[in-house]
Amino acid sequence: MKLKNEYPSVSGGARPSYGGSQMLSPRKKLQRCGCGPVAVADLIIYLSRSRPGCDTPLTKTLPAFGPAERSAYNDLLNKLCRRYTPVLYPTGTNGVFLTWGLNAYFRKNRISLRASWCWSGKKLMQRISDMLAADFPVILAIGPNFPLMYSGRHKVALYIRSGDRFFPKAKVNSHYVTVTALEGEWMKVASWGTEFYINVREFETYARKYSIPLLSNIMIIRSK
Repeated sequence: MKLKNEYPSVSGGARPSYGGSQMLSPRKKLQRCGCGPVAVADLIIYLSRSRPGCDTPLTKTLPAFGPAERSAYNDLLNKLCRRYTPVLYPTGTNGVFLTWGLNAYFRKNRISLRASWCWSGKKLMQRISDMLAADFPVILAIGPNFPLMYSGRHKVALYIRSGDRFFPKAKVNSHYVTVTALEGEWMKVASWGTEFYINVREFETYARKYSIPLLSNIMIIRSK
């Protein structure tokens, strides 16, 4: 299961990115803890390009297809943070606040969608599959360790793919990514402007043993 349309990208590097990246922002606060707003920015750009009635004054500043210029993307991200998804340094923001901000954006622009934060870890992969089938990118939180929320001891691996093989590239917690496809036991995700993969079982084990469902979960989007 995968998205039906091209995922947003940003120009300015050796090649266009896969989604936005907080590291492309000149603002230190966003570089440190802007992964949540970046996921929301990618989502509203994708919706503006793929669903009637979802293009807004905020997204009209970007092209209707192809990579966005880095400066234009950062301008959209800054406006999004000021109006809808404020970032608290150094903790960032949680999924519930991101959901509230996105719903405020939908109401302001009369978009007939509603976001909610999933509280249960049950049927999570089925919910992700259902959202992809409806052509919604899926914002996924890889939550902090719990109860030691500032511990970096336990993390989830991000893999890169070469042919049919997967190689670990980074490990994260307290981080948002966007799921763009489910491929068997792998979730294809966008993070830091790069295409990565997360092993489903590894994520489920992490969420169950080292975090909690409220913190390691997804944003659900439905039509009203």
